[in-house]
Amino acid sequence: MTRTLCIAGITLVILTCIGCSTTQQGVSSVTFRGFEGCRRVTNGNAEIIAVPQSGGWLLSYALNGKNILFHDPAVDGGKLVPG
Repeated sequence: MTRTLCIAGITLVILTCIGCSTTQQGVSSVTFRGFEGCRRVTNGNAEIIAVPQSGGWLLSYALNGKNILFHDPAVDGGKLVPG
């Protein structure tokens, strides 16, 4: 358990240092694919965009600007209905 936490901590430090040379770091509120109020979290190299109203549904996980998640255009701008 301690070894896992140590590896996770080292990984976090490395990822943080990789993003230190960029200026577009942090969290911002954006409209993405028609969904308002999304949260964009980035370190400059990696970026996630999530919809908090849906429990944190990830719309995008991009590495160096390329989204690696499946994108279904049929749900763009859809209305989120509590389930």
